[in-house]
Amino acid sequence: MMIGDVASQFGITASALRYYERVGLMPGIRRVAGRRDYGRDDLKRLGLIRLAQKAGFTIGEILTLLHGFSGNTPPSSRWRHAAEDKRQELNRQIEQATAMIRVLDNLLGCACPTLDHCGDTYMQAGNRN
Repeated sequence: MMIGDVASQFGITASALRYYERVGLMPGIRRVAGRRDYGRDDLKRLGLIRLAQKAGFTIGEILTLLHGFSGNTPPSSRWRHAAEDKRQELNRQIEQATAMIRVLDNLLGCACPTLDHCGDTYMQAGNRN
């Protein structure tokens, strides 16, 4: 398959595919008459990349998943390690978002006469961070 067909099939741009190749996610794409020709193995690799992206992994994390383990590390171990780290990160983000929602809920009930008063209220509550 040519790059435009692959991009369309996976819902990404051709420039994203070229970027994936440049950073090492999609190495060794075969060329026919100077054009990229994606084979079945390339499409499987791209499917893996898209799965990892849907799980929230960054390009760097996907590179680690693909290349950051010894060659004999089974996929299950790679996913387990990456997924555990990502879950911890997401749990921290959820905690932060929950705290932000509490602050926003408090702000929705704001009755301060001026914005400066809001800052005074914050400091009096002992929230100095």
